Amino acid sequence: MLNEVQQVNLTLHCEILLAQFLENEGIRRGVIGVSKACCLSCAIVLNKMNILGGRWRASGTHGKIYPGLLPRNSVLEAHIKQKVDAMLRDELDKIRLAIESPVRAIRQEAEAIQEELEDLSMYK
Repeated sequence: MLNEVQQVNLTLHCEILLAQFLENEGIRRGVIGVSKACCLSCAIVLNKMNILGGRWRASGTHGKIYPGLLPRNSVLEAHIKQKVDAMLRDELDKIRLAIESPVRAIRQEAEAIQEELEDLSMYK
């Protein structure tokens, strides 16, 4: 039912768990060795941890977002939201421009044809 509250148990990816564990142990730098590229959320979190004084590196990102795998830290959550919002705005702008450009070109072409027709009508 839509009105029912459901509890969802989510876990963090190993990259973030490891970095958080090491930071809790006083270690603020290192290479996070994972066999695959990080999801976008993990890459953003590691980047924010670096901005906050850490020196973490991982195997890059594949750019996918997995809901619910965000850190339990309001600063990092806000940072991820800000980054994802900016990325979505950029993508929406690209889509808008891709739609508007052909429409604008067609409109300009129609105006040019209309002007030619008006010029031709003077010779009747």
